[in-house]
Amino acid sequence: MVYHNALTKESMTDGVIVCGDPFRVDRFAKLLEDPKSAVQNREYRSIQGKYQGKNITIISHGVGSAGAAICFDELMQQGAKKIIRIGTAGGLYDSTKVGDVVCATAAVREDGASLKMVPANYPAVCDFKLVDKLDQKLKKYGDNYRSGVVLTSDLFYPKVLDPGLKLYKDAGVVAVEMELSTLLTLAGLHKVQAAGVFVLDGNPLQWDEGNYDPKASIKDDRLMELAAFSMGVITG
Repeated sequence: MVYHNALTKESMTDGVIVCGDPFRVDRFAKLLEDPKSAVQNREYRSIQGKYQGKNITIISHGVGSAGAAICFDELMQQGAKKIIRIGTAGGLYDSTKVGDVVCATAAVREDGASLKMVPANYPAVCDFKLVDKLDQKLKKYGDNYRSGVVLTSDLFYPKVLDPGLKLYKDAGVVAVEMELSTLLTLAGLHKVQAAGVFVLDGNPLQWDEGNYDPKASIKDDRLMELAAFSMGVITG
């Protein structure tokens, strides 16, 4: 057993779904066959079971890169081979609508944890095989779907310094979230396949115009759809 996620190497599955919110673990577990009782230590809540007959793990990693890095690293130490992060993000393109879906291709490393691991010019890139499989499923959303580079930033509420969202928008970054670049950096170091898919809950550049709704029902519905798609990709 490692120190934090309360799982054992013997119980670790090749495929893992990770999400920030511990309560989402229980929601996503409704898709599993024969789910085992939840295990929890700190913010790391996990449930294991089968999806389409194959073993899979779902675990929460909390908010922000530092705690998430512990979760991701321990999963990889324990033998995880494919990890998909499912979460919410803020869209950075002008036509962002609540409920839009984004599949990341890579992440800008503005997180604090990965910058302590490797030089800043080390790339955080999603596994192209996972991205291709996810992209084929997510195209069903039509104009409500984007793929592209996302920004990972530890900052949610901006203060004195400019968070640079306008700059990244102008550079073509499609969304901002808080943990993916940490996952992708560790995946590169451990030679693990990793990717990220997101439901948008608004646009942080348009919050003053009311483009933010973290409680929208469409968000929860689409998170469940993304969980099913991602489980199929991991176990397929």
